[in-house]
Amino acid sequence: MLEEIFIPTPLNIALLMLKPPFIYIIIGLILFGSIIGICFAFWETFQPCIFVILDIVAVLVRTAVATGKAFYWCTAYIVFPIKETLFGCIDGADVCLKPYKKKNPLKVDVPFFQYV
Repeated sequence: MLEEIFIPTPLNIALLMLKPPFIYIIIGLILFGSIIGICFAFWETFQPCIFVILDIVAVLVRTAVATGKAFYWCTAYIVFPIKETLFGCIDGADVCLKPYKKKNPLKVDVPFFQYV
């Protein structure tokens, strides 16, 4: 049997919009619009509740930001000594395997030229 071929007519598009992925979006938009309409119709009644909800959301966001900053600070201060130690070990092994990379300070008793 041949599969149905989708012909984009207005009726087929409307029927496609009534299938599961799109119907959930449409129902959600209708519910959201009706809730907004009810809030605007009874704003004086809902105003204290809305402000309490916004205050709670603000507290939660501030808590999340402070927690994130504290986690970043702790991670940075814990990882830095580990990173420096690791790089020191790598540099030590590199100098052990390639002695010409060792940094030697100038000896005081060796004459050197200086422009005066």
